Amino acid sequence: MIERCAHLLPEHPLRRQLLCMASSNSVVNALGPTFVSQVVAERSCDPADVVRAYRIARAVTGAAARWDAVEKLEGVEPEVQAELMAGVDSVVDSATRWYLSWSPEGDLATVIAAGRAGTERLTEALPELGTRERRERRQAIADRLTGAGVPHAIAQAHALSAELEHAPDMVAVAAATGRDLEDVAKVFFAVGAELRLDWLETQLDELRATSRMQRWALLAVQEDATQARRELAQTALDESPGRSPAEAVERFLHTRDAATRRLSAFLRALSREGEPDLAGLTLAVRQLRGIIG
Repeated sequence: MIERCAHLLPEHPLRRQLLCMASSNSVVNALGPTFVSQVVAERSCDPADVVRAYRIARAVTGAAARWDAVEKLEGVEPEVQAELMAGVDSVVDSATRWYLSWSPEGDLATVIAAGRAGTERLTEALPELGTRERRERRQAIADRLTGAGVPHAIAQAHALSAELEHAPDMVAVAAATGRDLEDVAKVFFAVGAELRLDWLETQLDELRATSRMQRWALLAVQEDATQARRELAQTALDESPGRSPAEAVERFLHTRDAATRRLSAFLRALSREGEPDLAGLTLAVRQLRGIIG
């Protein structure tokens, strides 16, 4: 029908309704029937804003092609396929929330084109960036999946999923500072390692909320931690124009030596408590954000 009548669709009397139905179906099929209502309740936003942010996120991350590739896999255990799907879902979920928080100016096509170009460039660059431990962790994930019968390209894409959740922030910082995306990514990874933000985010990811309010609180702290990484990276680059990523981070930390030592001491105390709870991790994120000022 679309192939035969596509030229008539712009004039269809129910065009608006058809577009709304298609968009709604896409969100439900991808992220579940409660995703929009959950985000609306969390943020007191309009459902149309959630769907718009989802459409941007889906296009920017190239999720449609990734979902399709995973669905067509043959000879792969259902648990592995579910893990791969969840990886794409998580990237889209994160990007949707980002585009809700930082609604960019411009028409939909322009916003998508800019975000898509940045994400594709990062996807190519990320495998060679980060600490040796980070690169080995990515490779271990990819090796495990290829050993389970997953094609190399899909396994590699999944291994980058968690880091691609930072892609919108990296693209935004690159635009704000005029620095190359690769340099911005290096600073993101460096501040994460030096300030133990990587550990902090892992602890937050492993927390389990037992009530709706706890889930909302956990999401809020996770977003605060993500925003702190962005602000730390941008401030480091802003304060060291023309310097290499390593020099920018070293200078940034040196000028805030007392604050970083206090954060380090707090994180050591927190880790000695056993499994950190939401209260302790919230305090850690607050101390982390204090370094920026």
